[in-house]
Amino acid sequence: MIFIILYQILVWDSYYNNYLIKDRKMINNNLNKPYNEKSDFGFFILRHVNNIESDKLWQICYDKIRILYPNSNIIIIDDNSNPQYVTQNKKLTKCKIINSEYPKRGEVLPYYYFLKLKPFKKMIFLHDGHFIENYIDFNLYDNISLF
Repeated sequence: MIFIILYQILVWDSYYNNYLIKDRKMINNNLNKPYNEKSDFGFFILRHVNNIESDKLWQICYDKIRILYPNSNIIIIDDNSNPQYVTQNKKLTKCKIINSEYPKRGEVLPYYYFLKLKPFKKMIFLHDGHFIENYIDFNLYDNISLF
């Protein structure tokens, strides 16, 4: 039992020293890179605002993407939100909002607009209540359907 615990500690220390520290340096370096117009990936946020709380969710999602990926394009697909609750108190940069022509189609809409518009090679699709907490270099991954 002690051998297993020591082995796990040694393996974890090696992993931490070799990968996590390098990832943190990579994050800091990537945040300072200039914008590349021909980005390989971009973000789709699917939003449906029907109350004050859900209005905050899409804005948090947007903010977290913007912090980690300041130069990436974002497309927000609005799925039949109630205009009474939709607020926008900040300037959205590198962002386009599409009011869906197919209301209440939910999860299908990002795929539909990705194939219709072809705005980038790879799409990262998030619901308005899902957040990216840490930087991920999506350019390292090829041919992934779900992540």
